[in-house]
Amino acid sequence: MNIVEIKNVERSDIDFLFQLMNDTKIMKALNEPPTSKEDWIKAVNYWENDDDELDFIIWNDDKQIGWFAFNGVQSLDKIVYLKMAAILPQYQHKGIGSYVLLQLLEVMKRKGFVKVILFTNQENVTAQKCYQKCGFRIIEELTEKMSDNTLAVRFKMECDLLGKRLITFLNDL
Repeated sequence: MNIVEIKNVERSDIDFLFQLMNDTKIMKALNEPPTSKEDWIKAVNYWENDDDELDFIIWNDDKQIGWFAFNGVQSLDKIVYLKMAAILPQYQHKGIGSYVLLQLLEVMKRKGFVKVILFTNQENVTAQKCYQKCGFRIIEELTEKMSDNTLAVRFKMECDLLGKRLITFLNDL
């Protein structure tokens, strides 16, 4: 793996977010409809004033390759949600997603969060394996109407940040 950096989303990332989230493979895996550049301008502008969300762009050798986002960071119960984990298809299956997620889980742990929860499609086995490698476990199966108006069977997964498992996984990298 080359140099991987995690940086906060900035206005200069709008073109990349537009490209990433309109990638055919990513839209299919996430059941997301196409979006416009204006959608991303509005989103980034909104995030700048949203204290309940943290958005990160993943860089590899000075190239933007992914987006990870958490919401619920103002929650009193100290449970945060991974709302997005997307990496360009040509950078998948190289350990980058696991590496980034473990780093961000450690950041959430240092911020005092006790759990991270996410939702993923049952058919997205690759993502599930990544999440499980990082300490997540399936806690519920549900059917949800997705952004593209399809129904998807989904798993709710959680990672307990209080356990020592996270540190063990970080040491395994």
